[in-house]
Amino acid sequence: MKLICSGSRSDGTPLRAAVLALGLAALLGGCRRDEKPAAPPAPGTGRSVAPADPVPTRKGDPAVGKPQGGFVELGVESGIQFHMDFLSGEQGANFKTNLYDHGCGVAVADIDGDGDDDVYFCNQLGRNALYRNDGGGQFTDITKASGTALGDRICVMSVFGDYDSDGDQDLYVTSTRGGNVLFRNDGTGNFEDVTAAAGLKFNAHSETPAFFDMDGDGD
Repeated sequence: MKLICSGSRSDGTPLRAAVLALGLAALLGGCRRDEKPAAPPAPGTGRSVAPADPVPTRKGDPAVGKPQGGFVELGVESGIQFHMDFLSGEQGANFKTNLYDHGCGVAVADIDGDGDDDVYFCNQLGRNALYRNDGGGQFTDITKASGTALGDRICVMSVFGDYDSDGDQDLYVTSTRGGNVLFRNDGTGNFEDVTAAAGLKFNAHSETPAFFDMDGDGD
């Protein structure tokens, strides 16, 4: 850094030399290596905030030494034993550009009004599965009791929605063979197949379903 200024001080010392000396002192004083950079001001306060301390970890925690955050696999521990089975010969190590070389859908909703999210899994080969959330991170397989297994067709996706405006979550399941199915929820987590009664006769290779109010009448 170089400062240039003309003139002299009242005591006769050249002002140029004095300014250079002051500038050099300021420069050296601002280059100490043992000082940490100032923290940026906190938003909206104009005051500096020190960096947050690292998140403490417990001894034996598998996350020790790893970045904090992320997810932990708790499926089996929580009681969810579902396993999706692929169609034989339709998938494998080599990707196939067909409808069956992928996983199936999952839908989440509070089916019994207890404030917990329950989970419905679709399957290609074998029955689907409905797990009731018992709270505290534990689930119970209620597929058979709920009447939602559908083990006789290749299911693809599912969605919950209150199609009859009775305050509970009903279930619609799509399939590639055997037709789609609409289940009406009685409010306790028990379902009834009302596909024919609802006039849903569409039978084709189906993918993602959705409930929506097409004509703005509240349904």
